Amino acid sequence: MSPAAVYGVHARKLAAELRLLKAASGLGLVQMAARTHCSKSSLERYFNGKLLPSRQTVEAIGKACSGDTARLVALWELAVANPPAWQPPAQLPHDLAGFTGRSPELARLTALVPNAGDALVIAAIDGAAGVGKSTLAVHFAHRVADRFPDGQLHIDLRGHDTKHMPLPPAEALTRFLRALAPDLRHVPAGVGERAALFRSLTGDRRMLILLDNAATTDQVRALLPGNAGCLVLAISRHRLNGLDGLVAGDSAHRITLSPLTPAGSAEAGRIAAHPLPSPA
Repeated sequence: MSPAAVYGVHARKLAAELRLLKAASGLGLVQMAARTHCSKSSLERYFNGKLLPSRQTVEAIGKACSGDTARLVALWELAVANPPAWQPPAQLPHDLAGFTGRSPELARLTALVPNAGDALVIAAIDGAAGVGKSTLAVHFAHRVADRFPDGQLHIDLRGHDTKHMPLPPAEALTRFLRALAPDLRHVPAGVGERAALFRSLTGDRRMLILLDNAATTDQVRALLPGNAGCLVLAISRHRLNGLDGLVAGDSAHRITLSPLTPAGSAEAGRIAAHPLPSPA
């Protein structure tokens, strides 16, 4: 069962009922643990709504507290059968109006878009500062967003931010977990556990993930989903300490951007000088 189902409105109602029942019974956690054969830590999570108990545990708590077990089981069945509606995240930055050029790169990226049953695809985009890596990736992501109905995630990993340290994988994972499961109350402590939960939350979803400004392979690797049909766009300024590991170890497709040709630059200049009119 996914965390999205665990923390739905019906699960919260069940937790509230369990708290009221415990308070009315006058039992402490030690006594309840002995009567239900559950650990104190698990009971605390059930009562706080951090974990959905099994049906057998709900029945045991109801019996231990002399509560209405049939009502508790009915609430539990609602919690299991009616998880909250999935709201796909849509985190892409705004597209550049009048984007032009980069036709070969766009064609190559388009050819990489996986079908639903295909393996995970990683596109590693690198190039010098200011060459337009992020602009290209964002524009392309908007072009193919409808191919990923379960949403788009975006994060700036601050790999070359002169004012801040690179974003640690643990923090990046926490942001993604919050986007995927807004009701999530307990975020695992370790990077490995957070990455595992991230893979679970994306396990049956077809998503596009844009990882901008990566400094190292490890930053990116922690944020890779494990399921088929997803596309990851990883952007870095440097090849050697940036995305080479993804190409060698994760079968990523490298796309290196060079400065625009004179013709492309001239076209971009014409677009900038005469932008499209804004809609009324």
